Amino acid sequence: MNEANIRRLNQLLNRYERYHCYQVILDELEQVLSTSRRNVSIILKNLSDLEWIEWRPSVGRGKASQLIIRSSLSDALQQVLKEELKQGRFQLVTRLLELYGATTVNALALATAAQNDWNEANSALLITHYPWVDSLDPQRTVRHAELHVIRSIYDTLLKQNIEGKLKPSLAHDWQMEGDMLTLWLRPDIQRHDGNILSASDVVWSLKRLQGEGPVVHLFEQVESVSASSPTQVEIQLKRANTLFPYVLAMPHASVVCPEVIHFDDKHRYHCGTGPFRLHHWNNEHLVLKRHEYYFAESALLTQITLSHADEKLANVMSFNQGEGATETTMLSAFSYLTYNQRAQAGIAEEDWHTLFTYLEQRKGQYAPQRAVSGLCSQSEISLISSLAIPQLHGTLVLAEPKWTLPYLQATADWLHQAIRATGLTLQVLELTEISHPESVRAEADLLLIEEVIESPLEYGVYEWLLIASGLRFVFTEHEWRMHHEKIAAAVAADNPVEGLADIEQALYQHRRILPLFAGKEAITKAQQVKGIQVKKTGYSDFYQLWIGEPQR
Repeated sequence: MNEANIRRLNQLLNRYERYHCYQVILDELEQVLSTSRRNVSIILKNLSDLEWIEWRPSVGRGKASQLIIRSSLSDALQQVLKEELKQGRFQLVTRLLELYGATTVNALALATAAQNDWNEANSALLITHYPWVDSLDPQRTVRHAELHVIRSIYDTLLKQNIEGKLKPSLAHDWQMEGDMLTLWLRPDIQRHDGNILSASDVVWSLKRLQGEGPVVHLFEQVESVSASSPTQVEIQLKRANTLFPYVLAMPHASVVCPEVIHFDDKHRYHCGTGPFRLHHWNNEHLVLKRHEYYFAESALLTQITLSHADEKLANVMSFNQGEGATETTMLSAFSYLTYNQRAQAGIAEEDWHTLFTYLEQRKGQYAPQRAVSGLCSQSEISLISSLAIPQLHGTLVLAEPKWTLPYLQATADWLHQAIRATGLTLQVLELTEISHPESVRAEADLLLIEEVIESPLEYGVYEWLLIASGLRFVFTEHEWRMHHEKIAAAVAADNPVEGLADIEQALYQHRRILPLFAGKEAITKAQQVKGIQVKKTGYSDFYQLWIGEPQR
């Protein structure tokens, strides 16, 4: 409707001057607006209600009406754009840029500045280029952008401090004895719907994690979950596992309540307890509002709107790109290559083994300081000054996600070049479903992936062996079962780390996995923001964000 109103105002401005009082008849306006007499009355009433024009209809057929145009095209655009920015909507903004070009650009600059000032005065934030959010169910996603939101609307039973040690969260205390984990909940946790979180809510949430999803294997070891009191939860494991409490600190184990809040048929989420509640969610944006009765550190902003604007809007709206305070965290990462033995593979088994041997030697030349032999084993990679390139034949299909960090793209480029140098034909397939690497199993021979390794290292290796994307890409159901039996036996033993290391090394020896590079990547995230953020950048946990003037 706004687009139509602006188009109608523009038609009038092409014929009449602003602030001049015209005596017009409906026949004339039919021609100016290229529409019927009945629509003329509707259009003029709409424009008058918006106060873009002043229109006094005549009394009697054939009599002249009085028309005064009060608003310019730029003023009208600015009014519409302010409302779109306030709501975090960008489809109409993009359309108006296409229709009215420079006039829209100028109006958008003014509207953006005004909305930015309003946001800052009201502790609100609009992020214009946040990635699409399809799922906010911690059971079903491993996408970073979605987990970032999940950490804001849900809580975990336990948390980790900066050293990776466990600390209280929803559970103020816990005790692990053999194969039984007991947790005591805080009694004062208010959910987003105003009800108090109960042990039965937690039991329901933990039980659903045993169903399906990319992290289901983390919870297969759970024999039963029960509430022994309104604030006490008991988790019976199939075997003793001292590493299991760390699972409860991961965002995948966020506690969701049975009640579902619906926005439309596609967008809904389970009630949570986190520092933000989800206020609105549709195809264009989602809105987070501060949970006023949060039991822990309260969010500093009252509202955050996450939108996914058209890429070309970035330059038009780049007025506020000064950078304020940031935080830098160290991210432990591990990149590796996995091979999927397809029946229709385009390469002989002998050539595949030769390729892995060659790449294992070449990685030391490419990045000697980051090249590793595995997660548990960080033995030094031998550097070979000159390598004979094997001559191989066939076609390989390599699946990989869309890389967003330059060093990952550089790693992928190096790998592509190294494979093609052997004479193999390489086809690259984008892995679009990050949470489901098995979706490309029938089409791809190789998967290149980098994954975060959680701390402490013994837990990080354990989690990686259970849910690694590369393993889900290559393992059949039977292989998975055998693999998990080995892990369960390892963590129940006196020295879990040694058993996990043996399992990891066996994967490399069978040439299913080729470890590439590991290291601690410094990730810088914005903490201090303006009312509107345009650039694609990393953000600290949303509850930590605050608005202020950029540092000079």
